[in-house]
Amino acid sequence: MTNQADTSEKIAVIGLGFVGLPLAGTFAEIGMTVTGIDKHPVVLESLKNGKSHFEEFGLQELLDRQLGKNLTITDSLEPGAHDTYVIAVGTPVDPATRKPIMEYVESASRGVGAILKKGDLVIMRSTVPVGITREIVLPALEEESGLKVEQDFDLVFAPERLVAGRALQELRELPQIIGGVHSEANIDRAITLFKKLTPEIVRVESLESAEMAKIIDNSYRDLTFAYANQMALLCEKIGINMNELAGAVNLNYKRNHVPRPSPGVGGTCLTKDPYILMQFGEKYGYVPPLAKVARDINESMTHHVADKACRLLTEAGKDPKESTVLVLGDAFKGKPVT
Repeated sequence: MTNQADTSEKIAVIGLGFVGLPLAGTFAEIGMTVTGIDKHPVVLESLKNGKSHFEEFGLQELLDRQLGKNLTITDSLEPGAHDTYVIAVGTPVDPATRKPIMEYVESASRGVGAILKKGDLVIMRSTVPVGITREIVLPALEEESGLKVEQDFDLVFAPERLVAGRALQELRELPQIIGGVHSEANIDRAITLFKKLTPEIVRVESLESAEMAKIIDNSYRDLTFAYANQMALLCEKIGINMNELAGAVNLNYKRNHVPRPSPGVGGTCLTKDPYILMQFGEKYGYVPPLAKVARDINESMTHHVADKACRLLTEAGKDPKESTVLVLGDAFKGKPVT
């Protein structure tokens, strides 16, 4: 739609979790006027007191510099106050059905649509099943605003691809993938915006391609960890230390990147995104079998560790039900500290 490429516009970031808050803070750090929006009372109270509600290396120091200056926190969107909207709300998976919950995405989209004006840019950043931006976000924006995409406003998908502990660093280093609605013309403004953060932009052919890129990233990593974990289970049967062996086979052998085994796979993304993949795969008639197998292996590892601990206690003449267990290491990650 627009031929504008002015990155001095005011930015609203909707959703101030791990995805939204580092992005909002980084935009503020490079001199943009940013409003961070979240409806969660705990998040709002923490940020209005100047404190991040989660640990991320360097984030608190960034907030100390920018809160009340280039970065403002509120619970609602102000009509006409912004030119660019970034939707970064959560997309949790229902613990019972393993299906992704899209109500936050739809609610945020309708909220943006209600105040959208001609010439605005909307950036979807939440991880979603392929097709959701076109099927849910786009109709909500058009219905609420009465405007037409590519004619009156621009819509792109720009996936977040950060790792906990290095989010602020990677926002400035990693290539940014961007896909638009139809043509490449409507992503030019988003490209100009993100070039303020990172030196490399990767154009993909559509919204769906950009959505798929994020799912590929995390399901691939889950799969590699599952490979290491299944090898560890076999090595244990043989009497081989897979943890040491992974280091040995990787050493100075450039074709190998075998992870070390682990008692499962943690974090919000790798435990969620493969289920998003399976959900939309089912919709399109092909559920990638490796994604399901990988999840099954990785989720079984915590039970394997518990069973092994019980077995060792029994062999030592102790009743597991009467025993006290000390777990050394209770964090999602320890290096860097999160």
